[in-house]
Amino acid sequence: MAHPPAPLPPRPPPARNGMATAALVLGILGFFTCGTTSLFAVVLGHIAGGQIRRTGQFGRGSALAGALLGWLVLLFYLVAFVVLVFADSEQVQTMADDLLRFFRTLTG
Repeated sequence: MAHPPAPLPPRPPPARNGMATAALVLGILGFFTCGTTSLFAVVLGHIAGGQIRRTGQFGRGSALAGALLGWLVLLFYLVAFVVLVFADSEQVQTMADDLLRFFRTLTG
């Protein structure tokens, strides 16, 4: 008597893309490193997104979040640089004093 063929084992789920995780971590670190890791987050996020589309791996959200955080931090520092370069030095000093007063009120 013939036995039916054994069922195939279930396929393992696709792995998580490591570049996507790295992009997210570098995007978050961009806030603490004055944007130095943000460019790497953008590049890795875009590369990881392409890999995820081709391979079906997990991590699309991490890649997207890392790239977006990187872009946001880079944009923030670009705007801050432009403001500091083109603003009047007296205005910059007034703004810095206001920020210091604000932080002092927060800390007590």
